[in-house]
Amino acid sequence: MKARVVVEDLVVHAHHGWFAHERESGRKFALSLAFSIDIRSGGTEDLASTVDYGAVVDMVDAIFVKKTHKLLETAAVALVGASFERFPAVQAVSLSIRKLDPPLPQRIGGVGVDVEITRAEFESR
Repeated sequence: MKARVVVEDLVVHAHHGWFAHERESGRKFALSLAFSIDIRSGGTEDLASTVDYGAVVDMVDAIFVKKTHKLLETAAVALVGASFERFPAVQAVSLSIRKLDPPLPQRIGGVGVDVEITRAEFESR
């Protein structure tokens, strides 16, 4: 039996962007992460057998907030890799990153990148 552990709409201030002023002043981003795990064994109350929400927030802080990337795609790959490394039970990751106030003259709610990848796909790249 499969389950998806989710952390939705985590809003952070980070320093990512192609333009230097974005990396200097930072922007607001919203991240949503979903982790596919197998819960067939069920009945266990062991946090190590699943995904700890607090550990996800800490990972986002360490990988996404405290580091700088020019491209969100690069930041996404770093988050996916850290997810597989930190959470052995995770079989697949779905990740959405949105820059909430992009530096464009048009009124846009957000721009970003979505990634869905299995552990096997990530390890074979």
